[in-house]
Amino acid sequence: MNTFNHSGDLGDIIYSLPTIRALGGGILYLDPEGGRSEAIVSATTPNKKTKLTKHTIDFISPLLKNQSYIKDVVYWNGERVNYNLDLFREVFISPNRRNKYGNLTDCHLQKFNLPWKESNKPWIDVKNKITLDRKIVISRTPRYQNNHSWLEARRSVFSESAVFVGLPKEHEYFEWTFDIKLPYYKTDSIIDLAEVINGCDTFIANQSFPLSLAIAMGHPKTIVELDQRVPSTFFDNKSIMYI
Repeated sequence: MNTFNHSGDLGDIIYSLPTIRALGGGILYLDPEGGRSEAIVSATTPNKKTKLTKHTIDFISPLLKNQSYIKDVVYWNGERVNYNLDLFREVFISPNRRNKYGNLTDCHLQKFNLPWKESNKPWIDVKNKITLDRKIVISRTPRYQNNHSWLEARRSVFSESAVFVGLPKEHEYFEWTFDIKLPYYKTDSIIDLAEVINGCDTFIANQSFPLSLAIAMGHPKTIVELDQRVPSTFFDNKSIMYI
């Protein structure tokens, strides 16, 4: 059975899944040390490691284990594996990457000589939906922000029709930034979060882990606040609105 390891942040892991699927699936090892022992991780992250920990591995594992091509998710303790997914970073920093935007999914695919078309079909299956009274779901993290004015112009729409998901501090910051009161929906697990995204009419997010879930599920109406400096989640093969 194939084995894979990854030390990336949660979004990096989600964007690696088309590569795992295309290579036949198998066991995914995740590094609770955040890639501290991986040279390519140390060379490309500010703190010489990512934010991946046992806690975040436990958080993401239930969703990963629900995918037919993931046979198990295990803490990585230095075991030899068939495919080191951290090597996507070599492509990301390479002048020879085939995607000019540094798309994270394609960086994984290119590293293992797989075609871009592997990302054309959804790669996460979420069977259930949580449908809220409000039809718009918003997630906005402190990193990778770009289009304040677009969001500000829609404050009245959001006040009437939107709900916020993510961390409580992110919700507080969003309300403060846009001088708005917005209901907060607490998601206790990754399955809850995925089902809320799956059940909404419109999902609005910046480049973040919740966005990776929406893209991986093939959400039909996703609006992305794209950071033009690091547009690593730009998919030119998907009908996504970028702001």
